Amino acid sequence: MFALLQQRTFRHLFSAQVIALFGTGFTSVALALLAYDLAEGDAGLVLGYALALKMLAYVVISPLAGTLSPKVSRRRFMVILDLLRASTVVALPFVDALWQIYLLIFLLNTCSALFTPTFQATIPDILPNEEDYTQALSLSRMAYDLENLLSPTIAALLLTVVNFNALFSLNAIAFVISALLVLSVTLPSRNPHNRSQENPTETGESKKEGTGEKYTKEKDAEEKDTRENPSNSEQTDDSFWYRLSFGIRIYFNTPKLKALMLLNLAISAVGAMQIVNTVVYVRSELAMAESMVPLAFAAAGVGSIAAALSVPKLLKHYSDRLLMLTGSAVMSLVLLGGILKPDYHELLLLWCLIGFSASLVQTPIGLLLRSACQEEDRPALFAAHFSLSHACWLICYPLAGWLGATFDMTTAFIILALTAGLTTLIALITWPKAAALNLWHQHPAQNHQHLHIHDEHHQHNHKGWEGPEPHSHSHQHQAVRHQHRFVIDRHHHHWPSD
Repeated sequence: MFALLQQRTFRHLFSAQVIALFGTGFTSVALALLAYDLAEGDAGLVLGYALALKMLAYVVISPLAGTLSPKVSRRRFMVILDLLRASTVVALPFVDALWQIYLLIFLLNTCSALFTPTFQATIPDILPNEEDYTQALSLSRMAYDLENLLSPTIAALLLTVVNFNALFSLNAIAFVISALLVLSVTLPSRNPHNRSQENPTETGESKKEGTGEKYTKEKDAEEKDTRENPSNSEQTDDSFWYRLSFGIRIYFNTPKLKALMLLNLAISAVGAMQIVNTVVYVRSELAMAESMVPLAFAAAGVGSIAAALSVPKLLKHYSDRLLMLTGSAVMSLVLLGGILKPDYHELLLLWCLIGFSASLVQTPIGLLLRSACQEEDRPALFAAHFSLSHACWLICYPLAGWLGATFDMTTAFIILALTAGLTTLIALITWPKAAALNLWHQHPAQNHQHLHIHDEHHQHNHKGWEGPEPHSHSHQHQAVRHQHRFVIDRHHHHWPSD
Protein backbone atom coordinates (compact mmCIF):
# COMPACT_ATOMS: atom_id res chain seq x y z
CA MET A 1 0.00 0.00 0.00
CA PHE A 2 2.66 2.50 1.01
CA ALA A 3 4.72 1.71 -2.11
CA LEU A 4 2.22 3.89 -3.99
CA LEU A 5 3.75 6.91 -2.27
CA GLN A 6 6.86 6.45 -4.43
CA GLN A 7 4.79 7.86 -7.29
CA ARG A 8 5.35 11.62 -7.00
CA THR A 9 1.99 12.85 -8.30
CA PHE A 10 0.00 10.51 -6.07
CA ARG A 11 2.26 11.27 -3.10
CA HIS A 12 1.67 15.00 -3.39
CA LEU A 13 -2.09 14.68 -3.90
CA PHE A 14 -2.38 12.19 -1.05
CA SER A 15 -0.39 14.53 1.20
CA ALA A 16 -2.69 17.39 0.22
CA GLN A 17 -5.69 15.23 1.12
CA VAL A 18 -4.24 14.22 4.51
CA ILE A 19 -3.28 17.78 5.50
CA ALA A 20 -6.65 19.20 4.45
CA LEU A 21 -8.45 16.41 6.31
CA PHE A 22 -6.56 17.09 9.51
CA GLY A 23 -7.41 20.76 9.26
CA THR A 24 -11.05 19.91 8.65
CA GLY A 25 -10.95 17.61 11.69
CA PHE A 26 -9.85 20.53 13.87
CA THR A 27 -12.78 22.56 12.54
CA SER A 28 -15.23 19.71 13.29
CA VAL A 29 -14.13 19.66 16.94
CA ALA A 30 -14.08 23.46 17.20
CA LEU A 31 -17.50 23.75 15.56
CA ALA A 32 -19.04 21.33 18.08
CA LEU A 33 -17.55 23.33 20.96
CA LEU A 34 -18.58 26.64 19.39
CA ALA A 35 -22.16 25.33 19.09
CA TYR A 36 -22.13 24.30 22.75
CA ASP A 37 -20.65 27.68 23.69
CA LEU A 38 -23.50 29.51 21.94
CA ALA A 39 -26.41 27.14 22.64
CA GLU A 40 -25.38 24.74 25.46
CA GLY A 41 -28.18 22.14 25.81
CA ASP A 42 -29.41 22.81 22.28
CA ALA A 43 -25.92 22.33 20.80
CA GLY A 44 -26.96 19.08 19.12
CA LEU A 45 -29.80 20.85 17.35
CA VAL A 46 -27.55 23.75 16.28
CA LEU A 47 -24.85 21.38 15.09
CA GLY A 48 -27.44 19.31 13.25
CA TYR A 49 -28.68 22.38 11.35
CA ALA A 50 -25.13 23.55 10.59
CA LEU A 51 -24.15 20.15 9.24
CA ALA A 52 -27.42 19.97 7.29
CA LEU A 53 -26.40 23.19 5.52
CA LYS A 54 -23.06 21.54 4.80
CA MET A 55 -24.88 18.62 3.21
CA LEU A 56 -27.20 20.97 1.31
CA ALA A 57 -24.15 22.56 -0.29
CA TYR A 58 -22.83 19.11 -1.19
CA VAL A 59 -26.14 17.97 -2.68
CA VAL A 60 -26.85 21.12 -4.71
CA ILE A 61 -23.33 22.10 -5.76
CA SER A 62 -21.39 18.84 -6.23
CA PRO A 63 -23.17 17.77 -9.48
CA LEU A 64 -21.62 20.89 -11.02
CA ALA A 65 -18.14 19.42 -10.38
CA GLY A 66 -18.60 16.82 -13.11
CA THR A 67 -19.77 19.56 -15.47
CA LEU A 68 -17.39 22.41 -14.61
CA SER A 69 -14.11 20.61 -13.91
CA PRO A 70 -13.71 19.25 -17.47
CA LYS A 71 -13.95 22.83 -18.73
CA VAL A 72 -10.87 24.07 -16.86
CA SER A 73 -7.53 22.74 -15.69
CA ARG A 74 -8.24 20.38 -12.79
CA ARG A 75 -5.13 21.52 -10.97
CA ARG A 76 -6.05 25.21 -11.20
CA PHE A 77 -9.64 24.40 -10.23
CA MET A 78 -8.60 22.57 -7.04
CA VAL A 79 -6.02 25.19 -6.04
CA ILE A 80 -8.58 28.02 -6.31
CA LEU A 81 -11.08 26.03 -4.23
CA ASP A 82 -8.48 25.32 -1.53
CA LEU A 83 -7.66 29.01 -1.25
CA LEU A 84 -11.35 29.92 -1.05
CA ARG A 85 -11.82 27.34 1.72
CA ALA A 86 -8.91 28.86 3.65
CA SER A 87 -10.41 32.34 3.31
CA THR A 88 -13.77 31.16 4.65
CA VAL A 89 -12.61 29.09 7.61
CA VAL A 90 -10.33 31.85 8.88
CA ALA A 91 -13.46 33.94 9.55
CA LEU A 92 -15.05 31.36 11.89
CA PRO A 93 -13.18 32.51 15.06
CA PHE A 94 -15.00 35.86 14.79
CA VAL A 95 -18.50 34.33 14.82
CA ASP A 96 -20.81 35.52 17.62
CA ALA A 97 -24.25 34.57 16.23
CA LEU A 98 -25.81 31.35 14.97
CA TRP A 99 -26.71 32.75 11.52
CA GLN A 100 -23.02 33.53 10.94
CA ILE A 101 -22.13 29.89 11.64
CA TYR A 102 -24.74 28.73 9.15
CA LEU A 103 -23.59 31.13 6.43
CA LEU A 104 -19.88 30.36 6.73
CA ILE A 105 -20.44 26.60 6.92
CA PHE A 106 -22.49 26.76 3.72
CA LEU A 107 -19.83 28.80 1.89
CA LEU A 108 -17.00 26.58 3.12
CA ASN A 109 -18.71 23.42 1.99
CA THR A 110 -19.78 24.85 -1.35
CA CYS A 111 -16.06 24.88 -2.17
CA SER A 112 -15.58 21.39 -0.72
CA ALA A 113 -18.53 20.12 -2.79
CA LEU A 114 -16.63 21.09 -5.94
CA PHE A 115 -13.16 20.08 -4.73
CA THR A 116 -13.74 16.55 -3.42
CA PRO A 117 -15.43 14.89 -6.44
CA THR A 118 -12.83 16.46 -8.74
CA PHE A 119 -10.05 15.10 -6.54
CA GLN A 120 -11.64 11.63 -6.32
CA ALA A 121 -12.16 11.37 -10.08
CA THR A 122 -8.51 12.33 -10.68
CA ILE A 123 -6.98 9.42 -8.71
CA PRO A 124 -8.05 6.67 -11.20
CA ASP A 125 -6.29 8.63 -13.96
CA ILE A 126 -3.08 8.69 -11.92
CA LEU A 127 -3.35 4.99 -10.95
CA PRO A 128 -4.97 3.15 -13.89
CA ASN A 129 -4.02 -0.30 -12.54
CA GLU A 130 -6.97 -1.72 -10.59
CA GLU A 131 -4.86 -3.28 -7.83
CA ASP A 132 -3.01 0.01 -7.32
CA TYR A 133 -6.31 1.86 -7.24
CA THR A 134 -7.71 -0.60 -4.65
CA GLN A 135 -4.68 0.03 -2.46
CA ALA A 136 -5.10 3.79 -2.98
CA LEU A 137 -8.71 3.56 -1.80
CA SER A 138 -7.60 1.82 1.39
CA LEU A 139 -4.86 4.39 1.88
CA SER A 140 -7.40 7.16 1.36
CA ARG A 141 -9.82 5.50 3.78
CA MET A 142 -7.00 5.19 6.30
CA ALA A 143 -6.29 8.91 5.88
CA TYR A 144 -9.89 9.66 6.84
CA ASP A 145 -9.60 7.29 9.77
CA LEU A 146 -6.30 8.73 10.99
CA GLU A 147 -7.94 12.13 10.85
CA ASN A 148 -10.83 10.78 12.93
CA LEU A 149 -8.34 9.38 15.42
CA LEU A 150 -5.48 11.88 15.54
CA SER A 151 -7.02 15.27 14.83
CA PRO A 152 -9.45 15.05 17.79
CA THR A 153 -6.61 13.76 19.98
CA ILE A 154 -4.32 16.60 18.89
CA ALA A 155 -7.22 19.02 19.30
CA ALA A 156 -7.74 17.77 22.87
CA LEU A 157 -4.07 18.46 23.65
CA LEU A 158 -4.19 21.89 22.02
CA LEU A 159 -7.30 22.82 24.00
CA THR A 160 -5.25 22.57 27.18
CA VAL A 161 -3.15 25.57 26.06
CA VAL A 162 -5.29 27.50 23.51
CA ASN A 163 -8.90 28.49 22.94
CA PHE A 164 -10.85 26.33 20.47
CA ASN A 165 -10.98 29.28 18.03
CA ALA A 166 -7.28 28.66 17.26
CA LEU A 167 -8.30 25.37 15.64
CA PHE A 168 -10.06 27.28 12.86
CA SER A 169 -6.83 29.13 12.02
CA LEU A 170 -4.93 25.85 11.84
CA ASN A 171 -7.49 24.59 9.33
CA ALA A 172 -6.95 27.67 7.14
CA ILE A 173 -3.20 27.01 7.13
CA ALA A 174 -3.87 23.37 6.20
CA PHE A 175 -5.92 24.42 3.15
CA VAL A 176 -3.12 26.73 1.96
CA ILE A 177 -0.56 23.89 2.24
CA SER A 178 -2.96 21.61 0.35
CA ALA A 179 -3.20 24.19 -2.45
CA LEU A 180 0.60 24.38 -2.72
CA LEU A 181 0.90 20.59 -2.95
CA VAL A 182 -1.71 20.37 -5.70
CA LEU A 183 0.06 23.18 -7.54
CA SER A 184 3.34 21.23 -7.40
CA VAL A 185 2.16 18.37 -9.66
CA THR A 186 1.18 17.93 -13.30
CA LEU A 187 -2.01 15.94 -13.75
CA PRO A 188 -2.45 13.52 -16.68
CA SER A 189 -4.64 14.64 -19.56
CA ARG A 190 -8.14 13.28 -19.68
CA ASN A 191 -9.29 10.45 -21.92
CA PRO A 192 -9.38 11.87 -25.47
CA HIS A 193 -12.84 10.40 -26.04
CA ASN A 194 -14.33 12.51 -23.29
CA ARG A 195 -17.18 14.80 -24.17
CA SER A 196 -15.19 17.83 -23.05
CA GLN A 197 -11.45 18.35 -22.84
CA GLU A 198 -9.19 20.45 -20.66
CA ASN A 199 -7.45 21.63 -23.82
CA PRO A 200 -9.68 21.38 -26.90
CA THR A 201 -6.82 22.31 -29.21
CA GLU A 202 -5.12 19.00 -28.36
CA THR A 203 -8.13 16.90 -29.30
CA GLY A 204 -8.96 18.32 -32.66
CA GLU A 205 -12.45 18.95 -31.42
CA SER A 206 -14.64 20.67 -34.00
CA LYS A 207 -11.77 21.50 -36.33
CA LYS A 208 -13.29 22.27 -39.68
CA GLU A 209 -10.96 20.70 -42.17
CA GLY A 210 -12.20 20.80 -45.69
CA THR A 211 -14.32 23.81 -44.83
CA GLY A 212 -15.29 26.73 -46.97
CA GLU A 213 -18.31 26.84 -49.22
CA LYS A 214 -18.83 23.07 -49.11
CA TYR A 215 -18.80 23.07 -45.31
CA THR A 216 -21.27 25.95 -45.09
CA LYS A 217 -23.75 24.38 -47.50
CA GLU A 218 -23.55 20.91 -45.95
CA LYS A 219 -23.91 22.23 -42.41
CA ASP A 220 -26.73 24.63 -43.30
CA ALA A 221 -28.59 21.85 -45.10
CA GLU A 222 -28.30 19.55 -42.08
CA GLU A 223 -29.50 22.23 -39.65
CA LYS A 224 -32.41 23.11 -41.96
CA ASP A 225 -33.41 19.42 -42.15
CA THR A 226 -33.38 19.20 -38.36
CA ARG A 227 -35.57 22.30 -38.02
CA GLU A 228 -38.09 21.15 -40.63
CA ASN A 229 -38.16 17.52 -39.45
CA PRO A 230 -38.11 17.36 -35.66
CA SER A 231 -38.12 13.56 -35.81
CA ASN A 232 -34.66 13.73 -37.35
CA SER A 233 -33.21 15.79 -34.49
CA GLU A 234 -30.54 13.99 -32.51
CA GLN A 235 -30.12 13.54 -28.81
CA THR A 236 -27.40 16.04 -27.92
CA ASP A 237 -25.06 14.45 -25.40
CA ASP A 238 -22.90 17.58 -25.11
CA SER A 239 -25.51 19.90 -23.60
CA PHE A 240 -24.98 21.35 -20.12
CA TRP A 241 -28.11 19.79 -18.63
CA TYR A 242 -27.36 16.38 -20.13
CA ARG A 243 -23.86 16.38 -18.58
CA LEU A 244 -25.16 17.76 -15.29
CA SER A 245 -27.66 14.95 -14.84
CA PHE A 246 -25.68 12.16 -16.51
CA GLY A 247 -24.00 10.83 -13.36
CA ILE A 248 -27.33 10.65 -11.53
CA ARG A 249 -28.85 8.71 -14.45
CA ILE A 250 -25.99 6.21 -14.24
CA TYR A 251 -26.60 5.88 -10.49
CA PHE A 252 -30.32 5.17 -10.63
CA ASN A 253 -30.14 2.87 -13.64
CA THR A 254 -27.45 0.56 -12.18
CA PRO A 255 -28.80 -2.02 -9.67
CA LYS A 256 -25.72 -2.20 -7.43
CA LEU A 257 -25.54 1.61 -7.24
CA LYS A 258 -29.18 1.78 -6.18
CA ALA A 259 -28.22 -0.57 -3.34
CA LEU A 260 -25.26 1.69 -2.59
CA MET A 261 -27.66 4.61 -2.22
CA LEU A 262 -29.48 2.68 0.51
CA LEU A 263 -26.20 1.86 2.25
CA ASN A 264 -25.36 5.57 2.12
CA LEU A 265 -28.53 6.22 4.12
CA ALA A 266 -27.57 3.57 6.67
CA ILE A 267 -24.11 5.10 7.11
CA SER A 268 -25.64 8.55 7.48
CA ALA A 269 -28.15 7.44 10.13
CA VAL A 270 -25.43 5.85 12.27
CA GLY A 271 -22.81 8.53 11.61
CA ALA A 272 -25.19 11.40 12.34
CA MET A 273 -25.94 9.97 15.78
CA GLN A 274 -22.23 9.80 16.56
CA ILE A 275 -21.23 13.18 15.12
CA VAL A 276 -24.17 15.32 16.23
CA ASN A 277 -24.94 13.93 19.68
CA THR A 278 -21.49 13.03 21.04
CA VAL A 279 -20.91 16.52 22.42
CA VAL A 280 -24.32 16.56 24.14
CA TYR A 281 -23.98 13.00 25.47
CA VAL A 282 -20.50 13.57 26.90
CA ARG A 283 -21.05 17.09 28.24
CA SER A 284 -24.68 16.85 29.43
CA GLU A 285 -25.59 13.16 29.91
CA LEU A 286 -22.20 12.14 31.40
CA ALA A 287 -21.29 15.63 32.74
CA MET A 288 -17.68 15.32 31.58
CA ALA A 289 -15.09 17.92 30.65
CA GLU A 290 -14.72 19.63 27.26
CA SER A 291 -11.46 17.81 26.53
CA MET A 292 -13.25 14.42 26.66
CA VAL A 293 -15.36 15.28 23.58
CA PRO A 294 -12.60 15.00 20.95
CA LEU A 295 -11.38 11.73 22.49
CA ALA A 296 -14.87 10.29 21.97
CA PHE A 297 -14.71 11.35 18.32
CA ALA A 298 -11.29 9.71 18.06
CA ALA A 299 -12.64 6.33 19.16
CA ALA A 300 -14.46 5.85 15.85
CA GLY A 301 -11.16 6.39 14.03
CA VAL A 302 -9.47 3.52 15.88
CA GLY A 303 -11.94 0.95 14.56
CA SER A 304 -12.08 2.54 11.14
CA ILE A 305 -8.30 2.32 10.67
CA ALA A 306 -8.33 -1.37 11.55
CA ALA A 307 -11.01 -1.98 8.92
CA ALA A 308 -9.28 0.09 6.23
CA LEU A 309 -6.06 -1.91 6.69
CA SER A 310 -8.03 -5.17 6.38
CA VAL A 311 -10.19 -4.37 3.34
CA PRO A 312 -7.61 -5.06 0.54
CA LYS A 313 -7.00 -8.57 1.93
CA LEU A 314 -10.69 -9.20 2.60
CA LEU A 315 -11.61 -8.24 -0.98
CA LYS A 316 -9.34 -11.02 -2.25
CA HIS A 317 -11.53 -13.58 -0.47
CA TYR A 318 -14.96 -11.97 -0.30
CA SER A 319 -17.08 -9.93 -2.70
CA ASP A 320 -17.60 -6.22 -2.19
CA ARG A 321 -21.31 -6.98 -1.89
CA LEU A 322 -20.82 -9.35 1.08
CA LEU A 323 -18.32 -7.04 2.77
CA MET A 324 -20.41 -3.89 2.47
CA LEU A 325 -23.74 -5.46 3.44
CA THR A 326 -22.16 -7.20 6.45
CA GLY A 327 -20.54 -3.96 7.60
CA SER A 328 -23.84 -2.11 7.34
CA ALA A 329 -25.75 -4.79 9.28
CA VAL A 330 -23.15 -4.85 12.10
CA MET A 331 -23.11 -1.06 12.24
CA SER A 332 -26.90 -0.96 12.71
CA LEU A 333 -26.88 -3.57 15.49
CA VAL A 334 -24.04 -1.87 17.37
CA LEU A 335 -25.83 1.50 17.35
CA LEU A 336 -28.83 -0.17 18.95
CA GLY A 337 -26.56 -0.87 21.94
CA GLY A 338 -26.87 2.82 22.81
CA ILE A 339 -30.22 2.11 24.49
CA LEU A 340 -28.22 0.56 27.38
CA LYS A 341 -27.08 4.10 28.32
CA PRO A 342 -23.33 3.42 28.10
CA ASP A 343 -20.85 5.14 30.37
CA TYR A 344 -17.85 6.93 28.86
CA HIS A 345 -15.67 3.85 28.34
CA GLU A 346 -18.57 1.86 26.92
CA LEU A 347 -19.33 4.75 24.59
CA LEU A 348 -15.74 4.66 23.31
CA LEU A 349 -16.10 0.94 22.58
CA LEU A 350 -19.44 1.52 20.85
CA TRP A 351 -17.99 4.26 18.61
CA CYS A 352 -14.92 2.10 17.86
CA LEU A 353 -17.09 -0.80 16.64
CA ILE A 354 -19.19 1.58 14.58
CA GLY A 355 -16.03 3.04 13.02
CA PHE A 356 -14.86 -0.47 12.06
CA SER A 357 -18.13 -1.59 10.48
CA ALA A 358 -18.74 1.73 8.71
CA SER A 359 -15.29 1.54 7.13
CA LEU A 360 -16.13 -1.91 5.71
CA VAL A 361 -18.95 -0.20 3.83
CA GLN A 362 -17.12 2.96 2.77
CA THR A 363 -13.68 1.73 1.68
CA PRO A 364 -14.77 -0.29 -1.41
CA ILE A 365 -17.11 2.44 -2.73
CA GLY A 366 -14.53 3.85 -5.16
CA LEU A 367 -14.09 0.41 -6.75
CA LEU A 368 -17.83 0.07 -7.08
CA LEU A 369 -18.15 3.43 -8.83
CA ARG A 370 -15.15 2.80 -11.07
CA SER A 371 -16.58 -0.52 -12.29
CA ALA A 372 -20.01 1.01 -12.99
CA CYS A 373 -19.06 3.54 -15.68
CA GLN A 374 -16.84 4.34 -18.62
CA GLU A 375 -13.57 6.10 -17.90
CA GLU A 376 -14.74 9.37 -19.43
CA ASP A 377 -17.87 9.35 -17.24
CA ARG A 378 -16.03 9.06 -13.92
CA PRO A 379 -16.19 12.79 -13.03
CA ALA A 380 -19.96 12.81 -13.54
CA LEU A 381 -20.52 9.60 -11.54
CA PHE A 382 -18.20 10.54 -8.67
CA ALA A 383 -19.92 13.93 -8.47
CA ALA A 384 -23.34 12.24 -8.47
CA HIS A 385 -22.26 9.88 -5.69
CA PHE A 386 -20.89 12.77 -3.67
CA SER A 387 -24.18 14.63 -4.05
CA LEU A 388 -26.52 11.70 -3.41
CA SER A 389 -24.58 10.29 -0.46
CA HIS A 390 -24.57 13.68 1.20
CA ALA A 391 -28.30 14.04 0.54
CA CYS A 392 -28.63 11.20 3.06
CA TRP A 393 -26.57 13.17 5.58
CA LEU A 394 -28.77 16.19 4.86
CA ILE A 395 -31.72 14.16 6.15
CA CYS A 396 -29.99 12.45 9.07
CA TYR A 397 -27.99 15.33 10.59
CA PRO A 398 -31.02 17.48 11.54
CA LEU A 399 -33.02 14.34 12.39
CA ALA A 400 -30.36 13.22 14.89
CA GLY A 401 -30.18 16.69 16.43
CA TRP A 402 -33.96 17.03 16.62
CA LEU A 403 -34.47 13.57 18.17
CA GLY A 404 -31.83 14.21 20.84
CA ALA A 405 -33.13 17.69 21.70
CA THR A 406 -36.88 16.97 21.53
CA PHE A 407 -36.97 13.49 23.10
CA ASP A 408 -33.87 11.86 24.60
CA MET A 409 -30.74 9.99 23.60
CA THR A 410 -32.40 6.57 23.93
CA THR A 411 -35.09 7.51 21.42
CA ALA A 412 -32.45 8.85 19.04
CA PHE A 413 -30.44 5.62 19.31
CA ILE A 414 -33.50 3.45 18.61
CA ILE A 415 -34.90 5.38 15.62
CA LEU A 416 -31.56 5.86 13.85
CA ALA A 417 -30.51 2.23 14.43
CA LEU A 418 -33.83 0.97 13.02
CA THR A 419 -33.46 3.31 10.02
CA ALA A 420 -30.00 1.89 9.29
CA GLY A 421 -31.19 -1.70 9.73
CA LEU A 422 -34.22 -1.30 7.44
CA THR A 423 -32.25 0.35 4.63
CA THR A 424 -29.60 -2.39 4.89
CA LEU A 425 -32.30 -5.03 4.44
CA ILE A 426 -33.70 -3.29 1.36
CA ALA A 427 -30.15 -2.94 -0.07
CA LEU A 428 -29.68 -6.70 0.39
CA ILE A 429 -32.79 -7.32 -1.74
CA THR A 430 -31.87 -4.68 -4.34
CA TRP A 431 -28.25 -5.73 -4.99
CA PRO A 432 -28.10 -8.79 -7.32
CA LYS A 433 -26.12 -11.67 -5.84
CA ALA A 434 -24.10 -12.55 -8.95
CA ALA A 435 -24.12 -9.68 -11.40
CA ALA A 436 -22.89 -10.78 -14.84
CA LEU A 437 -20.41 -8.43 -16.50
CA ASN A 438 -21.33 -9.28 -20.11
CA LEU A 439 -25.03 -8.79 -20.78
CA TRP A 440 -27.16 -9.31 -23.88
CA HIS A 441 -29.10 -6.17 -24.74
CA GLN A 442 -30.99 -4.50 -27.55
CA HIS A 443 -30.14 -1.13 -29.14
CA PRO A 444 -32.90 0.72 -31.00
CA ALA A 445 -31.89 2.85 -33.98
CA GLN A 446 -31.02 6.38 -32.92
CA ASN A 447 -29.39 9.64 -33.96
CA HIS A 448 -27.27 11.56 -31.47
CA GLN A 449 -24.18 13.72 -31.17
CA HIS A 450 -21.06 13.49 -28.98
CA LEU A 451 -17.27 13.44 -29.21
CA HIS A 452 -16.21 10.08 -30.71
CA ILE A 453 -13.72 8.11 -32.81
CA HIS A 454 -14.53 5.50 -35.43
CA ASP A 455 -14.48 2.36 -33.31
CA GLU A 456 -16.69 -0.71 -33.63
CA HIS A 457 -19.73 1.28 -32.48
CA HIS A 458 -19.16 4.22 -34.81
CA GLN A 459 -19.05 3.21 -38.45
CA HIS A 460 -20.61 5.92 -40.59
CA ASN A 461 -19.90 8.07 -43.63
CA HIS A 462 -18.59 11.63 -43.60
CA LYS A 463 -19.38 14.64 -45.74
CA GLY A 464 -16.01 16.36 -45.38
CA TRP A 465 -16.73 19.06 -42.81
CA GLU A 466 -16.61 16.93 -39.66
CA GLY A 467 -12.85 17.35 -39.02
CA PRO A 468 -10.29 14.86 -37.68
CA GLU A 469 -11.04 12.33 -34.94
CA PRO A 470 -12.09 12.55 -32.21
CA HIS A 471 -14.84 14.82 -33.45
CA SER A 472 -18.43 15.64 -32.63
CA HIS A 473 -21.26 15.58 -35.13
CA SER A 474 -24.71 14.07 -35.61
CA HIS A 475 -24.48 10.37 -36.46
CA GLN A 476 -26.79 7.36 -36.62
CA HIS A 477 -26.67 3.97 -34.88
CA GLN A 478 -28.53 1.06 -36.46
CA ALA A 479 -30.70 -1.27 -34.35
CA VAL A 480 -28.64 -4.18 -32.99
CA ARG A 481 -28.67 -6.90 -30.31
CA HIS A 482 -25.29 -7.88 -28.88
CA GLN A 483 -23.36 -8.81 -25.71
CA HIS A 484 -20.49 -7.05 -23.94
CA ARG A 485 -19.44 -5.60 -20.54
CA PHE A 486 -22.46 -3.48 -19.68
CA VAL A 487 -22.48 -0.13 -17.94
CA ILE A 488 -24.82 2.81 -18.26
CA ASP A 489 -23.31 5.33 -20.72
CA ARG A 490 -24.35 7.51 -23.64
CA HIS A 491 -25.21 4.40 -25.70
CA HIS A 492 -26.82 2.38 -22.90
CA HIS A 493 -29.50 4.29 -21.02
CA HIS A 494 -31.32 1.47 -19.19
CA TRP A 495 -30.30 -1.75 -17.50
CA PRO A 496 -31.33 -4.78 -19.59
CA SER A 497 -34.22 -6.80 -18.16
CA ASP A 498 -33.08 -10.18 -19.55
